[in-house]
Amino acid sequence: MEILKRISSLLLFLGGSCFSWSQVEGLTVAPGFSARVVCESPILRQPGAMDIDPLTGKLYVDNTLGDNGPGVVPGHIIGIDPASGTVDAKPLIAVSNGFTLKFAPDGTLYFAVRNFLIAKWDRTKNQFRKFAIIPGGRGISILPDGFLLVGEGSYGPPGLFPDSLLRVDPFDGYFAPVFLPEEATQFTGTLYNALSSVGFDGQGRIWASYKGGQIIRKNLDGSYEEINTRHDFIGGLNEPPLYSVQGLLLQYDNAGGKLFAAVGDKVSLVAFGPAITPSLVSTAGVCSDGKTIYLSGDFNKIIGITANTSNLTSTFETNFGNGTLTGTITDETTNEPVGDAQVDLANGLKTQTDSNGNFQFDQLPAGLYEMTISKSGYLKSYATFSIEGGSQLNLEAKATTGLPTWLAPGLEAIVWAGPEEGIVGSSDAREDFEGNIFSMNIDGANITKHYRDPQTGLLTHSYVFAYGAGLAGAWTIDSDLAGNVFCSNGNDGVFKLPPLENEEPNQLTANPNDPTIVTNQYGSRMDIATARDVDGVTILADGKTLIMSSGSGGNATLPCLPEGSINTLLKMDTQSSGCPVIISHGATCAEGETLFNNPDIMRRAGNEHVLVANRGGNVARVRLNDGCIDWFMKGDGGGVERRRLGSYTAPSQDPLGTIFLRGSRFEPSDMVIRMVDDQGRLYQVVGGTRQDWGGLAWPDASANQFIYCDGPVLVLVRSIDGRPISQVVQESVTPE
Repeated sequence: MEILKRISSLLLFLGGSCFSWSQVEGLTVAPGFSARVVCESPILRQPGAMDIDPLTGKLYVDNTLGDNGPGVVPGHIIGIDPASGTVDAKPLIAVSNGFTLKFAPDGTLYFAVRNFLIAKWDRTKNQFRKFAIIPGGRGISILPDGFLLVGEGSYGPPGLFPDSLLRVDPFDGYFAPVFLPEEATQFTGTLYNALSSVGFDGQGRIWASYKGGQIIRKNLDGSYEEINTRHDFIGGLNEPPLYSVQGLLLQYDNAGGKLFAAVGDKVSLVAFGPAITPSLVSTAGVCSDGKTIYLSGDFNKIIGITANTSNLTSTFETNFGNGTLTGTITDETTNEPVGDAQVDLANGLKTQTDSNGNFQFDQLPAGLYEMTISKSGYLKSYATFSIEGGSQLNLEAKATTGLPTWLAPGLEAIVWAGPEEGIVGSSDAREDFEGNIFSMNIDGANITKHYRDPQTGLLTHSYVFAYGAGLAGAWTIDSDLAGNVFCSNGNDGVFKLPPLENEEPNQLTANPNDPTIVTNQYGSRMDIATARDVDGVTILADGKTLIMSSGSGGNATLPCLPEGSINTLLKMDTQSSGCPVIISHGATCAEGETLFNNPDIMRRAGNEHVLVANRGGNVARVRLNDGCIDWFMKGDGGGVERRRLGSYTAPSQDPLGTIFLRGSRFEPSDMVIRMVDDQGRLYQVVGGTRQDWGGLAWPDASANQFIYCDGPVLVLVRSIDGRPISQVVQESVTPE
């Protein structure tokens, strides 16, 4: 294959040294472990998969997703000496995909070529060759019998077994599925979309992680169960990398800044803290040589966590004594004690708070713990702590109702809808043409419709509008005048879902031979367009014209679009079956400079424009008549966001024409909704939300209220005096 033939011409030599310290600020490790920075370098912008070369002991990092810095060609696998931190003068492979990198015991390196296939590097012959046609590679493990466990993702060309795990013969590349997401769904009731990583444990059970933070184990009897599923997100994603070593399964919850190890049936917390919490993207890497665990993320470092005994296994088996944990849980808003709250620890221990909000655990084995707090009327909340043998720790924790922690003066907020109304990991809220609300719930793979009282704005009733295939990867939603709902079919196209009689939900099923073909329970086709990587859809004010954003994972070609759809806006009439047409490549109106970079979440902006989010937090306003950008706001630190956040800024325009932007600042916990005035100044409207993505719905023409999605709730924000929110904010908040 030509792309492999050219690898040898892309070998570079990168000298230099990284830095190393004996302590890592902002990192707490379990008893029996110590930590250090193995390497700190601007080369490590967004490292992904990692592994240890068994022949040299060197660490290889797939840095494909990042910009490797001045003078260095981006997109290469780089070698690092973990002892000295020196970047080794080794080949930098330019065609990997950032997610798939694994050495076999004989030193053969397996990696993914972009999103097209799996290749291998035989160093004894210094040969690169095609190994297996498995698109969208998402992780490789070497099984005890020498066969490969390969993850086939759903990003890239359609494959035979998307989001599945394959057992691959290392000699001829023959493969067969051994872990299917539809089988897992039969046991858990959850739909899984966008595979992230693969692994196996010492009992021979195989594991998979998905972009929603789900971690699923397939047991030896063929059953599936979720184990230690994660709850934090960066830009709507949590893609925990997995790694198998010494019968252990390492799980790096990078979005939450936590490292776990599954030892038999026990999952132990090994480390946590901001030092291992990325801020840009949820892509990261983890590997181990059996004594040291190496972590990578977008923090420009490789961090090593080393067992103080001979190996990882013996450290986990060591008894470090017992301690006592006491604590108090109070209401996040009122600071009143919360009684009868359930307190669960990851090791299976549980208790309840008394009437004063107090709880206690005696004889708690020393170590790190993640605690879950739950009670009816509150959302699940989490706390992480460390306890030493012979010590007593007092912990204060908060129970949250789902309301934001800050509002501009003159505004108020209520939880408008929650889990009782079917809200499960909502990624978008959108008003229809009658002022009711649709919620796209990616975690539950469903769409819910919520009716509101036009006088009070309060919820009257809800129902599930659709559920099933494709909706676990659908980010945004909109509807037309006839009540049809439009959203993406994961990465495989776009749906048009009709309203059914008597509020019957559409039950979606994918064709097993072609996931782009989806029908409901009556056999009606739901797919209307095959444009890929569509994460933004909006219906124009005419109620029938659909605009779609196709990002960097778009089609190279389409039957009616030979030029493809990558980084474009597409338009089609939803009342006909014609082909979509490209209306914009993202060029500016004045200079003609192309600014589209993975166009993503989108909203209509009046009758003549749409707002489009791009990678890096950049937001563009596109003119519909000629497709050019007439307004642009950067998200690289001086504009929309105070840090880059991938492509997950959520733009919105209120009925009066004011632009609102949802995103985050430097601190991962500082998630905000802001407003832009006519001079381009930013005003904070809402602060302290649970997530930093998701659209705003404007159900009333007066622009005095909006509804935003926030995980398991929809929150209504409104002005106290009934004036437009933009007017209240401009009078009560100082611009940034």
